[in-house]
Amino acid sequence: MTVKTAVRHDAILGGLGGKGVLTIGQLIAEVGLKRFQHVLYLPAHGLFMRGGLAECSVIISDEKIASLLLSQAEAVLILEPSVLKQFEQRVQPGGILIVETAGLKDKVDRKDIKVLPVPGMEIAAAVGDGRTANFVHFGVYLAATRALPLDLVEQEMEARFGERANVVKLNREALRQGVAYAQDKLGIKAAG
Repeated sequence: MTVKTAVRHDAILGGLGGKGVLTIGQLIAEVGLKRFQHVLYLPAHGLFMRGGLAECSVIISDEKIASLLLSQAEAVLILEPSVLKQFEQRVQPGGILIVETAGLKDKVDRKDIKVLPVPGMEIAAAVGDGRTANFVHFGVYLAATRALPLDLVEQEMEARFGERANVVKLNREALRQGVAYAQDKLGIKAAG
């Protein structure tokens, strides 16, 4: 008899309000609802929704989620490099830290995590809109963790942004460029 191992993925996203931190967290949760029995999405932002500290925690799991609190996660995505030091310790040992390189001044001190530096702003600008950098990081996350299938994410994006065809097109391309960057530049193997 084969025992099925429960699957769980958790992520913490950090950045500044208006950079798409909460949007990506919502998408992980919404797509997670299609694949997992239990999903937790916990957003938080400072006094200022735009420009203030923003973060969210997301857990997608086959088993019940015991706590709303997520002090460390298998993946931490930093969409704004100025908040790196606030989130560096929130990556669990052996986990991954995805960090935007544009404006990155601090160095990661930890040796027990895998750091994936991503020029999301640069890739997003090449796609045609710098505001899609969050989707570049999301693509790297999907490639690195394999938490969710790309096709389901794209379906959810279509459902969410479908009335704005250009937004869907740009975000989809940024997402795919993030996956490609992870595979071509960061050495992440393609799923399969």
